[in-house]
Amino acid sequence: MEYSDLNLTDLWKALDWSSEQLKIYRNKRIESIRQFVGKHYGRGGTSQIVPINLIKLAVSVYTRSLVARNPKASVHTWHTELKAVASNLGYALDHLFEEIRFEESLRRWVKDAMFCLGVMKVGLETVRKVEIEGFLHDYGQPFADDVSFEDWIMDMTVHKYVHCDFMGNRYRLPYDYVMESGEFENTEDVQAEAVNTDNKSAKNIGKARGIGEGEYRKYVNLWDLWLPKENVVLTISESREHKPLKKIEWTGPECGPYHLLQFEDVPDNLMPLAPVTAWLDTHGLANRLFRKIGDQADRQKTILTYMPGADKDAEAIVASEDGSTLKVKNIDKQKEVKFGGVDQGTLAAFLQTKNLSSYMMGNLDIISGLNQEADTLGQEQILGSNANQQLTDMRLAVKKATVSVMRSLAFYLFYDPLIKIPITKRVPDTDVEVTIPFTADDIEGDFLDYNFDIQPYSMEYRSPEQQLNAIRQIFGEFVQPLMPFFQQQQTQIDIPRTFEVLAEYTNTPVLKEMIRFVPTPEGQREPVETPKMPQKPYSKHVYERINRTTKTQQGQDAALMQNLMGNRLQPAEEADLYKG
Repeated sequence: MEYSDLNLTDLWKALDWSSEQLKIYRNKRIESIRQFVGKHYGRGGTSQIVPINLIKLAVSVYTRSLVARNPKASVHTWHTELKAVASNLGYALDHLFEEIRFEESLRRWVKDAMFCLGVMKVGLETVRKVEIEGFLHDYGQPFADDVSFEDWIMDMTVHKYVHCDFMGNRYRLPYDYVMESGEFENTEDVQAEAVNTDNKSAKNIGKARGIGEGEYRKYVNLWDLWLPKENVVLTISESREHKPLKKIEWTGPECGPYHLLQFEDVPDNLMPLAPVTAWLDTHGLANRLFRKIGDQADRQKTILTYMPGADKDAEAIVASEDGSTLKVKNIDKQKEVKFGGVDQGTLAAFLQTKNLSSYMMGNLDIISGLNQEADTLGQEQILGSNANQQLTDMRLAVKKATVSVMRSLAFYLFYDPLIKIPITKRVPDTDVEVTIPFTADDIEGDFLDYNFDIQPYSMEYRSPEQQLNAIRQIFGEFVQPLMPFFQQQQTQIDIPRTFEVLAEYTNTPVLKEMIRFVPTPEGQREPVETPKMPQKPYSKHVYERINRTTKTQQGQDAALMQNLMGNRLQPAEEADLYKG
């Protein structure tokens, strides 16, 4: 279909219908976000307290596990003559990630997918520097911005994204810029619009203001709509003028400007099932039970009753201090009575629900490091790596979607005639690093000659302790056994640099001052004799399998539940309950 065949009136009808279909998902997303922030955030949180905020804990843990830092690009090609270009293109992408603060957009994108659907918009800024929804874009620079689901629209008449007739997002620009910049046409009917102050908007959960208040200048609500079949991008305003403000033929990547991230498909449906949606019920039940336990504890009281005629004894008992002695006429005429208190069955139900929540959230206690399941660090790492296949699936989804975004960013770099990005490379066999510009003259071949990927684990967080353990393992398993071959090839370990790393990762800067390396004059160096490969000493191993109970939070909770319900504990359960 040609663009001239389009009817904006029919297009607005389609947009309104799809927006109405998305309304239920937006409302449920708002409720999920309210549970995430709890009662004490702004004015739009939950009406009741959320003392056990499992949603916040799970979202934070998974977001940290999925995107902890910028990815590292890995660009490959089958053509030998293009390998140097591929390597430089990877360095250029890494520089671009830092320049556009890609990590922040990725983290918000992943968090949006946790609550509903993640949308990332990738493009090339072709106008002068302008701020769009808080993102400052430089002319000629590729950008990757996350799009709020509240500002997202797509064709809801289909069941697959590839069949959508339109996709788009809403954003706000200053009214004066739209009218005077010359970037837009047909602006005679455009009107300034106040910010949305609807209480049902997720953007207003943390704030409250009246219509038109708080804004320094007037703004216009605009929509960018990508029409795949017509291969155009339209810009229209919510003033619903009869002509678009801008129309551009799409010449970008074939996948279009929008990249979607979802974690669970629903058969025959366009919208995915978000992880938070599946966690809400157990989160809500756990908090209702805990609030009930709190109410029971608040109602609990201990009072002293006494028989008629024992008034003075009762008053004396109340006025006495703890541990003191007191003379009374008749101790049997007073009695301490307790009312209310925490119901043991309710407490047992809460503990079971809390454990079930961790199970439904993919063994959250293990992947968050809140619970020790093994006796040693190695065993704990093995359990952590095998504990959550759900996390593995989510990592694969994030990696696949991120590679798609990265490929679109690379597309704009590849075909930009004005590209000039400084890349830093190390001179082979030296510690010298040089910075060289990467320009359009350095690009060879066709874009399809290159394969784009992300270096494994580059987006995951690794603490200094984890990095130090990895260094120890590498030195123990690889460096030490291969030392004779290193010496034969005149390969040396940089001892000063090794201790610098140790001082940094152990947070012990004084280590650099304790060890001083004095260079040996060239003429006084003695040749180093190449040692023989050390042989393993003979040792006899006896393997004995020992069953050992390990203190776990789940085990203690299970034993406590049995105890609360009046059931007799097994010796192992009793040991798990009282193990220090």
